Amino acid sequence: MERSEIRIVLRVSAVGSRIGDPPTSELVQFRGIPDAMLLDDGRIVVGDKFTRRVLLIGTDDAVSVLATHGAGPGEVMHPSALLKTGPSQVTVLDNALFRVQTFDLAGGTAMVVRTETTSGQPRVACKLGGGYAGLHYDPRSQTMLQFYQPERGVVGSVGPAPSRDRRYNSMAAQGAIMCSDTREEVVWAQQTGEISAASAAGGVSWRRLVPGYEPALFEVKGDLVTTGPIPDGAVSSRFPVAVVRVNEDLGLVQLARFRRPGGDVSAEPELEGYSTVLFDLASGAVVGEQQGLPRILDVAGNQLLVGGMDPQPWLARGQYVLVDR
Repeated sequence: MERSEIRIVLRVSAVGSRIGDPPTSELVQFRGIPDAMLLDDGRIVVGDKFTRRVLLIGTDDAVSVLATHGAGPGEVMHPSALLKTGPSQVTVLDNALFRVQTFDLAGGTAMVVRTETTSGQPRVACKLGGGYAGLHYDPRSQTMLQFYQPERGVVGSVGPAPSRDRRYNSMAAQGAIMCSDTREEVVWAQQTGEISAASAAGGVSWRRLVPGYEPALFEVKGDLVTTGPIPDGAVSSRFPVAVVRVNEDLGLVQLARFRRPGGDVSAEPELEGYSTVLFDLASGAVVGEQQGLPRILDVAGNQLLVGGMDPQPWLARGQYVLVDR
């Protein structure tokens, strides 16, 4: 397969609050980069854990609240993952309520069409066939990647590489995943530096280290960083923060690069930027890499949803093309 690169050719519409610009709406004021999803029609769904809301941003940048804390049947407490489950449906996984809710957005208002409970805390998830796959960290069983089907619950699970270090296993559950219906597989990028492909029926089909990964210095969730164990003399690190499907053959995994200013291991970490690695979905082989892209949150067709912090968080729609080198 030829080596390729992703190039953003057009940023269509910025959404949210950027430094020096007035906010689009008071509703779009979030801390850190929130979980966000791009619908096929260009609308954006945002899961904001800090304000306990799920927001819908239209193509005209108008903002409405789909769900919030204390709002009856559609209540959310900690929206940890968003799934596209139909042309006009979005499923919200709630880390605090152990709940999975599906909203229909076809009408003028969002309607809850299905509610289910989960056996563990859902952290990130992606749609797979008629169900979904999600990361659920249980310190007792060390179960990680679980496969769910409606009405049936868990139909399969896959754990990380064996480890006696609970910190390692916790970091594995804080990675990113991507589902591929055509391959009936999940690609799982762990914050331990490993990327693998797995299915409910066949387990792990390939496993390798994320290219460019460096030893962990910090616990990272999105772009919010808390200090973790620091290896002697280490001053920089990279974490997988996103993995998305580009087409039938290619996926990408994005690494956040953090560094210690001036090489001082006692200094607070700073986000240096992102490295984006293109890989072959069938084997995990690297086919391209690019520096300097913003944080990629979702892909729909050739549409791209990106985000950043400067220092206020922002979201933007864009387009990309694949360029053969």
